[in-house]
Amino acid sequence: AGPPKALVSPAPCGRACARPPGAMGFVARSSLRVVLGAAALGTAAVGEAQLQRFLSENAIARTAAAVNASAPTAVAVVDRIAANQDVDPGCAFAGFWEVTPEIVARIWKVSPDLAGYQHVGRGSCRDGGSRIYGGWSGESMSFDVCKALCDSSDTCVGMEYAFDGACTVRYDVEDVPEDPPAPGLRTFIDGDDATGDVAGTAAPWDRTCYKKVLMMESSQSQASSSGHWRIMFYPRSGEWSLGVDRATREAPLVMTEVQLREEGKCGAMEMSAKGPFVQGATVWWGTEELTIWASMPAERPSSSWESVADQSVWDISYHIGGASCPLRKDITGLPIQVLGVQHAVWGLRSCRTGVSRRLAPEMAPLTEQGWAQVVADRWFFGVEVFARRFVAGEGKTIADEACFQTLMLNIWEALPSTQMGSLASQLSGSRCVQ
Repeated sequence: AGPPKALVSPAPCGRACARPPGAMGFVARSSLRVVLGAAALGTAAVGEAQLQRFLSENAIARTAAAVNASAPTAVAVVDRIAANQDVDPGCAFAGFWEVTPEIVARIWKVSPDLAGYQHVGRGSCRDGGSRIYGGWSGESMSFDVCKALCDSSDTCVGMEYAFDGACTVRYDVEDVPEDPPAPGLRTFIDGDDATGDVAGTAAPWDRTCYKKVLMMESSQSQASSSGHWRIMFYPRSGEWSLGVDRATREAPLVMTEVQLREEGKCGAMEMSAKGPFVQGATVWWGTEELTIWASMPAERPSSSWESVADQSVWDISYHIGGASCPLRKDITGLPIQVLGVQHAVWGLRSCRTGVSRRLAPEMAPLTEQGWAQVVADRWFFGVEVFARRFVAGEGKTIADEACFQTLMLNIWEALPSTQMGSLASQLSGSRCVQ
């Protein structure tokens, strides 16, 4: 056992634990989370039954759980799923997939239900004029509690959840409560007259902003035994068609074991495709509405799961319980159908079928070879994932997200000719990084 270290977030604490061969786990109580590690295990959230079995077999895990027993929320995360532990079959979909030449989708599972909210970005919520919303904040609460506090008010426009468990609930300038809206919210934030929908973020960067959306998604949200399935769409170049914006598009995901028959669909999936099935995820590209169906390939090798060691540095949902699945790297393509409806041309329909290719910047080695793979994929966020992993691998952190995004744009513009050495030099020498 070592002495407790103050003011250390779970990510560097986990990296420190990973270095000594004899270290088996650590406890991060500030985030109300028990994080467990062992040499034979890798990254995946486990269900209650699996957790109890793991605790029964591991003394260090029992000790960690006991130390944190008084926390309102305790989430166990292990480093690698043991061969005899069950994995949600849907986890084979987890990862990034090329939907069209212009769009990449991430399929993943989060512990909390994000219905009614959309991720805006790292940082504090801002309106369209970059003004600060007024609000109330509190310390050391779970994401679910923070979300419930915003849910309970019709005038809450969004919330921020910090990496240390702090919660801030934001309101339009005319609707900020004069008194604490809940016992856990004790600190008043005056703001500077922000109004309307949340449109962006700014410093401080130690948190993530979620905006409340008008159309609640609860009826569509699908829960599994250990979380809720989501899909997030990224424009390949970093910018959506017609130059609308650079924000991601996000929605709950319907996943079934049996293929549903839906009116207007391209037709039944090929007989070579097998469940589980992703059903009817929708995104717009310009004036064309795209609806996507996907499945597992019929012929696939026996399960081979791999962990993502540094997911915390790029996954925007990691600290709320987003790293719930390991990856099936052996599955490199998914049978896919994309139904397009061009609303600018009298609803003209098109149907595209084929194989959706896996993009894996989160697994690429931080070497010339790995960088060459990312460059070949020509995907803006893939470059960002690789860059964030490289910065973390150098033992550094991103101090200014706005500065970092500008740096990413510069790297993207010169991408075809940027070598690994140049990338490393730009990242290590940037004022965005410390």
